[in-house]
Amino acid sequence: MNLDAGGAQTFVASLAIEQTKQGHEVSIIIIDKLVNSNFQKLLIGSLNQHGVDLHLLNRRVGRNITIVNTIKGIIQTLSLGEPDIINTHIPTAHLLVKLCLNFVLSKLKNRQVITVHNAPENWSWLNFRFNSHTPTIYCSFSALQINRQRACLKIAIQNGIPSIRTNYVTKQSYQFGNKDSRRVLCVGRLSSQKNYDLICEIAKHFEGNGVDFLICGLKLGTAARDLANFSKTSNIYYLGIQTQEEIYSLMEHCDCFLNASLYEGLPITVLEAFFSGIPCVLSRIPPHIEIGTDMPFCFMGELNSGGTFVNKIEIALNYTGSKEEIINLRQPFLNNYSINTTASKYETFYNKVIAS
Repeated sequence: MNLDAGGAQTFVASLAIEQTKQGHEVSIIIIDKLVNSNFQKLLIGSLNQHGVDLHLLNRRVGRNITIVNTIKGIIQTLSLGEPDIINTHIPTAHLLVKLCLNFVLSKLKNRQVITVHNAPENWSWLNFRFNSHTPTIYCSFSALQINRQRACLKIAIQNGIPSIRTNYVTKQSYQFGNKDSRRVLCVGRLSSQKNYDLICEIAKHFEGNGVDFLICGLKLGTAARDLANFSKTSNIYYLGIQTQEEIYSLMEHCDCFLNASLYEGLPITVLEAFFSGIPCVLSRIPPHIEIGTDMPFCFMGELNSGGTFVNKIEIALNYTGSKEEIINLRQPFLNNYSINTTASKYETFYNKVIAS
């Protein structure tokens, strides 16, 4: 995997730590070169603290020559460790590991398990060619239904997170614009998937009305356009990459969480928002419908209608109770998204793969 700032990376780290707590030896092979961001430093520190072994291959994205060294690193690491299960979490890893297992490490060939983290997840034809029968975990029931079907052992295991966390929330003061403004929080990479064009349209509706939009995320494909649009909207504040604890703190200080994505797998930041007690407004896409339909204080907007988002955000902002009251109402549903439960389900599936 890589350790870019993102929900899948946060999930994999939480899963590895929980699996270690449950008595397993866990290692993570990090394919891409680290960039020394605070996000990565804190994630690595947490993994080291909990006894998760890290193997760094330092692949430089876009440099084909480093692929050879990456494959050598995968082969060497897997040969020395001889793991019972090799769980890959990004499409590049799905393919590279499968090639290593098929052509060099044949004794480990049947130990790979894929986790699909998006709906849909973008695969090359080579991935479909070599992983047509690889056992697969889908991060949501929606991901299982939406992704291209393959003749493999498969299961949907919903993502989970460690329970929050109020002791992690720093009482940092976030002051942007008018100190009395209400705040809408968006967390996600600057990419077409996250639909910031629509978020800018929604934010413009609230300009001059005492509502600020705070946006956190890694700069990716649409970053130049998104940042230009943010600068044209007086109530949008781009905060860059934030650590997990900083995001929890923002959720503590904000009044509404907004996710307008065009597609998702099962977004970790939405689960974190559920656990934090902040009212949520989500796009009506299958994974959000799956986890949000019965969730108290979770509202849905239609992707083809910015007005529906505006209406739902106004409802969320008009809530005058406490986040603790919302957490209590959500508690029966939050139990479904515990990392402890998720890790136990992963282990059961791993055992099924080993037995087969």
